[in-house]
Amino acid sequence: MNTLFWILAALAVPAAPSAPGPTAEANVRFTSGHSARMPIEIAGSGLVFVRARVRDVDTWLLVSSASPSMLSSRVAAQASLSGEPGTLASLPIETLHDVTVDLPGVSLTQPVVSSLNLDPMQTSLGHPMGGILGIPFFESFVIILDYDRGQLELRDPKTFATSRTAGTAIPITREAGLPYAHARLKLVDRDRFDGSFLVDSGADNAVILFSPFVSSHRLLDPGAKPQEGEAGTVGAALRAETLDLEHFTLRHPVVNLSRSTRGLTADPAHSGLIGGEVLSRFRVTWDYARDRLILEPNRRYRDPFPYDASGLSLSAQGPDLSTFEVRRVAPGSPAAEAGFASGDVLLAVDGKPVKQITLPGIRKLFQRDGGEYAISILREGQVRKISLKCRRLL
Repeated sequence: MNTLFWILAALAVPAAPSAPGPTAEANVRFTSGHSARMPIEIAGSGLVFVRARVRDVDTWLLVSSASPSMLSSRVAAQASLSGEPGTLASLPIETLHDVTVDLPGVSLTQPVVSSLNLDPMQTSLGHPMGGILGIPFFESFVIILDYDRGQLELRDPKTFATSRTAGTAIPITREAGLPYAHARLKLVDRDRFDGSFLVDSGADNAVILFSPFVSSHRLLDPGAKPQEGEAGTVGAALRAETLDLEHFTLRHPVVNLSRSTRGLTADPAHSGLIGGEVLSRFRVTWDYARDRLILEPNRRYRDPFPYDASGLSLSAQGPDLSTFEVRRVAPGSPAAEAGFASGDVLLAVDGKPVKQITLPGIRKLFQRDGGEYAISILREGQVRKISLKCRRLL
């Protein structure tokens, strides 16, 4: 699992009751009519990126339903945007005003956007990211995300024809702008439970259970060492038996257990989060004006939920994000047994340069149980070859 969500969780709107009120209304201008359609790129486990323009700067923006709207400080500087200095989750930011984002067929002017260093996120993900289309974006449109076709459609909520909408409506409630839905989760050797789950298109996960729920249900050994020490937030991962959303049943989703003591994943008022790995199995219509999501299963609906089978945690470095460095090697994993070490740089997999495979592509390869790969690495200035045989870790 990469660290993208855990960075976003620290920056996201805090959990109730300390969360601020609704965001200020954005200004929308369609080029023609009351809708716009545009291509998207899917990265990681269902994260949605759309190409956009901020002044004269072209960039990729992440579409996230559980984050404030943000702009990379790098993109803000390129677009000659500046604002008032401040902090967010102890990080330095600038508060920008009246930021216009131009998308194909529509422009959106948001009254307030935070500008901060988002480069660690794109390093973790391996996809360029100049900002986040967050809560104000979702409040401004009916948003139709077609993961299967790689397409995003924006509709005017006032003219959206509800009678022609197929699929199953999932009621949502919104707290501090964040969408929550009812779901049922069945863990192995435990009773099925009902809970309120944050629905987050910007989370690179299937399900996360928040730390108060994890603690109250004694799902983790309190003395166990977290899997990733950067934020001390990840306790373990397991597979649930089922996740039910209305009449939809998803089998054996991967569930991450939070150990966070603050931020979104320490929210005591809700059970957890449903992320992009679940949402990407549907055509999803976000209809905030009518307090609902509409889900239509796509061809990935019954696919198994993937999980890393290597034990390698990788990040993308360099200006074009094409240098892939080993951040961590899980003890006892195939990668540890093969002799990988933190700081190793991957050069090629089975003779193919890693730049041609991309970081998401490599992660997908390393999810294959039984997959065997000849990997060239750079370590301390020397090129070495390592044989890796993946095996199921979860």
